[in-house]
Amino acid sequence: SFSQNNWLTNFWFGMINAQAVRNRFRLVKREIRDAISNVARNGKLEITLLSLASGSVQAVLEVMREMVDTNTVKVNAIFVDLDATAVAYGRRLAAKFKLEERCTFVHRSLQMYIKELKQSNRQPDIIEMVGFLDYRPREKAIFLIRNIFEVLVNGGYFITANIVPNPERHFVTVVIEWPMIYRTSEML
Repeated sequence: SFSQNNWLTNFWFGMINAQAVRNRFRLVKREIRDAISNVARNGKLEITLLSLASGSVQAVLEVMREMVDTNTVKVNAIFVDLDATAVAYGRRLAAKFKLEERCTFVHRSLQMYIKELKQSNRQPDIIEMVGFLDYRPREKAIFLIRNIFEVLVNGGYFITANIVPNPERHFVTVVIEWPMIYRTSEML
């Protein structure tokens, strides 16, 4: 039977932006896996991964679960988000994956957490922040990225992404009312 709900769902899932979100998930997992492998290749078998604005919690946790299953490297993750529901979701998912002992969840702004991290002299091996730049204007994005590189260990990995301009931009902004900042790879 045809219903409006099915039609809208099929329409949304067929859009370039929805496909990009699904592809982004797979790409983030691949990039995290590669970064962990590269850090481990340099002899470090206990790795700290910092996830900022941790909407990618599932991708990070799935990769961590793979690492537990293969016994290759121990990854400890810190998930920072200002949204309490995101933090609670992350905790539930970590428990589901039986990774609670390797995960720390912090309910705080990124700027405040990075400032605290600078003062502590702790440096993560990998920093992942995917999707957050979609909402940060240029000046704030530059400030944030500069601060991220100040706390990232020398030779560490910063994994990020940004939505690129596409034909659906106007529809997503006006009809769905989801304003984002679109950047080409050169702009990023």
